[in-house]
Amino acid sequence: MHPSLAALESPHMRSGAFAFVFTPIALVLMGTAMSDVQTLTALGMPLASVEGLVGMALAAILLGLVSVNCAQSPVGMYVAFGWSMIIGFLQLIGVVQVPILMAASINFDDMTATVLWNLYPVIVSAILLGTAVAFHRIGAPARRGEGTRSSALRAHRRTWATVLVVLAILLADIILIEIAPADTTRIGAESMSGVVAAHSLQPAGGLLVALLLGAAASLSRRSLTGLQSVTWAVLILPSYLLLPLWTSLSGHVVTPGVSTMTRVSLAAPVATALGLTLVTATIGIYWARSLRSADPARDCEDQEAPGPDGPAAVTDPLAADPRPAGR
Repeated sequence: MHPSLAALESPHMRSGAFAFVFTPIALVLMGTAMSDVQTLTALGMPLASVEGLVGMALAAILLGLVSVNCAQSPVGMYVAFGWSMIIGFLQLIGVVQVPILMAASINFDDMTATVLWNLYPVIVSAILLGTAVAFHRIGAPARRGEGTRSSALRAHRRTWATVLVVLAILLADIILIEIAPADTTRIGAESMSGVVAAHSLQPAGGLLVALLLGAAASLSRRSLTGLQSVTWAVLILPSYLLLPLWTSLSGHVVTPGVSTMTRVSLAAPVATALGLTLVTATIGIYWARSLRSADPARDCEDQEAPGPDGPAAVTDPLAADPRPAGR
C-alpha cells in the first residue's frame, strides 16, 4: 500500500477526521438546545422545550460516536477540544443557533445571556480537554516499574478516583445552582438578556465548575463506572427527566420574584447539557482500556522492570552461571 494511503487509513487520521466533521455539529446542537430549554423554563413552561430535549439527545449521540472513534487514538478528542474553543467563542457572542430545533425565539443577546452566567463554553472545553488527557494517558507507554510498585494509593487508586469524581460532580452541581439567576421578573419584557443583566455574575463559580468537571473527566481512565453512574444520578436524570416531570404534574413552575426554585430550574438545563457532554465524551474510554488490555506488548511493559530493590534481570546466561568458565 502506498504510504500516503496508509496514513489516511491510520487510527489517528480516522479519529481526527471523524471528530473534525461531527464535533461542531454536536456542540452547536447541544448549546442551542440548552439555551432553548433554559429560556422556556424561565418563561414558566412546565415541560420547557421538547425540541430542546430532543436536540440534547441528538448532540449526545454524536459526541458518543466521536468518543468511540477515539478508542485507538486520542487525536479526535484533541480535535474536539479545539472545536469547542471555536464554537464556545461563537456561542458567547450569540451567533451559533439552530432555529429549527428551538421552540423559543432567541436573539443573539439572549443566546449570549444563557451561556454567560454559567460560562458553559468554558466548562465544555474543560471537559473535552480532560477527556483527551485521559485517552492520551491510556495510550501512553507504561513507565518502568509501574506494574510492580505497591503502595496504598496505587493499590486503591480506583477507589480514590471514584471518591474524587463523586465529590467533584456533587460540588459542581451545587455551584451551578448557587450562581444561577434567582429572579426572572424581567423575562417577559427583556427575555433572558434582561434576566442576566439584573443578575450579579460570578465567573469564579463557572471557572471552578470547569476545573472540577475537567478533573473528573481526566480521572475517567481510573474510574469510568463511577463517573458515569454519578453523572447520570446527579446531573442528568434529575434535570432531564425528574424536574420537568415534577413541574408538569405539580404546577410548581418558575414565577417572577426571587426564589431558590428559580435557581434550581435555570441551572437544570445547564447541568443536563454538561452531564451529557461528560458521559458521552468519556464513553470511549471503555474501548480504549479494552484495547490496551488486549495488547500483549503493553502487558509485557507493565510486568517488566522491577523496582530498585528487586532482582536484576538476567540477560547473559554465562554471567548468571556461578561456575568458573571451562568446567
